[in-house]
Amino acid sequence: MRYVVVGLSYRTAPVELRERMAVADDRVRESLARIKESRAVDEAMMIATCNRVEVYAVAGDPLAATKTLSDHLSTLADRQLDGELYRLVDDEAVQHIFRVTASLDSMVVGEAQITGQIKDAFAVARQTQSVRGQLGSCLARAFAVSKRVRNETGIARHPASISSVAVELAGRIFEDLASVSVLVVGAGEMAELAVRHLVSDGARRIHVTNRSAERAAKLAAEFEATAIDWDKLEQELEWADIVITSTASPEPIITRKMLSRVMRARKQRPVFIVDIAVPRDVEAKARRLSNVYLFAIDDLEKAVAENLSARRKEAKVAERIVEHEVAQFRNWQRKQQAAPLIKELRRRFSEIAHGEAERAARSLKLEAAAQRQALDRMAEAIVSKLLHVPLVEIKRSVAEGEASDLAEAVMRLFKIELAAEDLSAMAATDADGDVDADSGTGDAAAPHEEALVGAKETR
Repeated sequence: MRYVVVGLSYRTAPVELRERMAVADDRVRESLARIKESRAVDEAMMIATCNRVEVYAVAGDPLAATKTLSDHLSTLADRQLDGELYRLVDDEAVQHIFRVTASLDSMVVGEAQITGQIKDAFAVARQTQSVRGQLGSCLARAFAVSKRVRNETGIARHPASISSVAVELAGRIFEDLASVSVLVVGAGEMAELAVRHLVSDGARRIHVTNRSAERAAKLAAEFEATAIDWDKLEQELEWADIVITSTASPEPIITRKMLSRVMRARKQRPVFIVDIAVPRDVEAKARRLSNVYLFAIDDLEKAVAENLSARRKEAKVAERIVEHEVAQFRNWQRKQQAAPLIKELRRRFSEIAHGEAERAARSLKLEAAAQRQALDRMAEAIVSKLLHVPLVEIKRSVAEGEASDLAEAVMRLFKIELAAEDLSAMAATDADGDVDADSGTGDAAAPHEEALVGAKETR
């Protein structure tokens, strides 16, 4: 079985197309059911977000699988897709899955949201029984790779959006965001990101206001915040320690005169305001008021640029980690493919050896259990010594992609028959190309299954 990826992303498709295809979980379940009905793939999962729509699959025939998946995504898009789609097989597919999960292929490299989205998509696929051992092992390793990238690089330590920098700045001034009151003015994408970062950094008392009461209520409900009527904006300013504004107003909504009244009502208690709107939501002259600490988007853009540069440097380190992990996973997978032949060879030799030991025990009229056990141990030791070199050679040939000829010779010599899927798995290793493998004498570490159990992040 081979790994296959077919999909599109912000790199290949316009936002209008991506939005149309970013379907909810129930549609994803329907898609997985139709993909399974095609019988072109053995396992599949689908990730559908505003930035990418991809299917990760395992199939015996990659060409048939890519055609089926391409046709399905075209149906989902309600038009024929061609140049928008990328089609990846084997190592390229595995590398892509690892990179996406580790946020190396994200619009903002290092953002954490994609890992949670992949976990959600994987959970949906497991619920529909579309994922089993092989794709499950790949995703388990992908989650472990993502964790390793975050632990061993600084890719996530540098806020890379205006909203995240705004919250980081607030966190520098107020050590404990849980103890302060926050007002978010606006309910668009930037405001939503700001609330998301605030909650992630520990803020608990968050009020949201917007000209559209419905949008304010929706945003507040998503993050367990409180929606406030727009006409109470000035009253809310008297209450808040931190104010983050991001509306689409063509004129300032918070004037110097309004803030002057607010500061008198606050008895000059300091207020920290971050205006991330373009045009500005807060009148520039308000900066002159005592105890008003106002930061506009121009103040934040330099920090964002510096942080993005730092992330790009860390991403180079992360890419090397991914390359190493892809090679390790390939070696592990190949050794797993040799397991059925090794298991059957051991079983055949052990059956003969223990049969002869039993015959010898009867011939010698050995009655004592200790004597029979000694014969069994000797038989097992002989089997291990006889098979040591052949098994080392089988593992080496599998690791180097030369399994088929040797496997065929071993099966012919010892009259071993394997299931068709085991034979095709052995043959598939020959098509993967060479790899820098170890001697193959030891067992490779299994993928990190514990990585499947982790904190679920919000889609």
